[in-house]
Amino acid sequence: MSLYTIAERDPSCVRTDGSCAASGWDCGVLLLFTEPSRAIRYQNLVGRSAPITEVRRLPPRELLLWLAAAWSHGIRMVAVDPHAPIDSTANWPPLHHIGDLLDEPARELARKLSAPPSPALGVDLERIAVYQCHRCGKVRRQPDHQRKPTCCGSAMQGVSIAAGRLAVASP
Repeated sequence: MSLYTIAERDPSCVRTDGSCAASGWDCGVLLLFTEPSRAIRYQNLVGRSAPITEVRRLPPRELLLWLAAAWSHGIRMVAVDPHAPIDSTANWPPLHHIGDLLDEPARELARKLSAPPSPALGVDLERIAVYQCHRCGKVRRQPDHQRKPTCCGSAMQGVSIAAGRLAVASP
């Protein structure tokens, strides 16, 4: 799911440096819209003409970076689907604190990075020895710590040792 904002038509405008007045950077509240039509309605209401501004889609990662940039420039609030100009006294939708919005993905990231690795992902590798019978050519793989296997009445020759998994753990 994407959100939308109003940006100056200059292709370099939806940057993370706080220079885009059309999207709310100039008034201290970011403006986001859940549908392009809502952004266009707001754009028409406040008199931002289409030749100067446009509605831009913000995919999730870009949205997160945009919010972080706004936070670093001192902007603390975001309004979703405002239906009146920012300076009006009309009922505005609730404002969301950008710090709270950024805390959620930060906590999730910290949780993922500090969790123990999952064996199902192949993280716990073991040394695997590969043996080959010098008589019949049969090949056998087994953990390195096990006894040398035998074939055709004699011990198999070690061919190589590598890190890997003999079996994949079930999820």
